[in-house]
Amino acid sequence: MSKQEKGKIAEFAVAARLAELGYTVLFPVGESKPYDLVAEKGGIFIRIQCKYTSGNRDIVCVRTCSMNQTNRKHYTKSEIDYIAAFDAHSRSVLFVPAEMLGEGKWMLNFRHTAAKNNQTRGIHYVADYLGLTVST
Repeated sequence: MSKQEKGKIAEFAVAARLAELGYTVLFPVGESKPYDLVAEKGGIFIRIQCKYTSGNRDIVCVRTCSMNQTNRKHYTKSEIDYIAAFDAHSRSVLFVPAEMLGEGKWMLNFRHTAAKNNQTRGIHYVADYLGLTVST
């Protein structure tokens, strides 16, 4: 499956999940925006970059940048509000706030299960990122 096909699958899975959560989903025309779609609820608009990932039963890795053969572009909270990652393994959508992106991070890891060494500091759990809430 091509990168573009995976991207479209992620966009449609994210849009479907947002619709289930009661959001209106808007798609921009063209490819010139750093976000793939916009979710609206109660007059609040949220810019969302969609990602396709295929984690395993323990970990989901979410890329926080756009990459091609020559460039890597990091997303920033001035461009997007969330990264929404469709995990093909678990068929779930994670909503990662842009505040988590940080300078220079290109990947964030989320766990389905506790770490085997019982580490808790700095651990992000999938279950904590399955919803999306807008605040006024």
